[in-house]
Amino acid sequence: SRATSQIRRAARSALIKKMHKTVEPGDPEKSSWVINCGDCIELMAKSSPRSPLQPTLIIADPPYNEGLDYGDGKEADDLTPEKYLEFMSGWLEQCERHLAPAGTLVVVINDEWAAQHVMACRGLGFHLRNWIKWYETFGVNCTNKFNRTSRHILYFTKSPKHFTFNPEAFSRPSDRQAKYNDARACPSGKLWDDVWVGIPRLVSGDERQPDGKTQLPLGLILPLVEGLSLPGETVFDPFSGSGTTVAAAYMSGRRGYGIEKNEERVKASRVRLSTIVPGKFGSAEAGK
Repeated sequence: SRATSQIRRAARSALIKKMHKTVEPGDPEKSSWVINCGDCIELMAKSSPRSPLQPTLIIADPPYNEGLDYGDGKEADDLTPEKYLEFMSGWLEQCERHLAPAGTLVVVINDEWAAQHVMACRGLGFHLRNWIKWYETFGVNCTNKFNRTSRHILYFTKSPKHFTFNPEAFSRPSDRQAKYNDARACPSGKLWDDVWVGIPRLVSGDERQPDGKTQLPLGLILPLVEGLSLPGETVFDPFSGSGTTVAAAYMSGRRGYGIEKNEERVKASRVRLSTIVPGKFGSAEAGK
């Protein structure tokens, strides 16, 4: 109901105000967000999985091995299949080691490597809950095969029974509500399907960060953060990039932690986080 939603928003606002009475970002145990510079496999291997930053949600958008230059030259993202699988196994193993027992892992990946990520995650004991396709509404125009206009969102949990799923973050009006005004319609709406539409690929505008050529939109990440974690918990991104996952966590009352290898992108994302006003949260706002 509307009254219940208002109560939830007020409670979240109060929690966010309380959380953000902290020291300046830098101390991982006290700050609301942290973005460290370095190799995620190396940094995770050196840290204890029982640290105060143990995440309950990991959202990873790793390099796709398509020859993009992330700062180390194009060849660093153009590995042989054997080398890429070794890299993939390395960071996934560390994520499994650090993720909380009732935690969730989300991987955003391309067509070429989606199946390999599913097999690797299952081999580590993760449970596949949904294999989602995100339709970006436009993408890469091809001349000798079908155009590329989608990406895979692989949704895993560490436990088959214990995890967080907040359905209100993924609810939309059903046809019975929106089209037919049917009294039998569920007041809370209907859960999203496993093909996500209406979240366009980020092209330009205020949200686009400097050199954010692979930046994901907040409209995609905020629902994942709000739907698969609870306020006060830690959300981790091992490939932080433009800092979108950390920003989404900070905006919605979670603690955001990211690792990014490129020093310039770390600096830019820290500036981005420093300009965010706590309390400006919610997937509905992100889509505007």
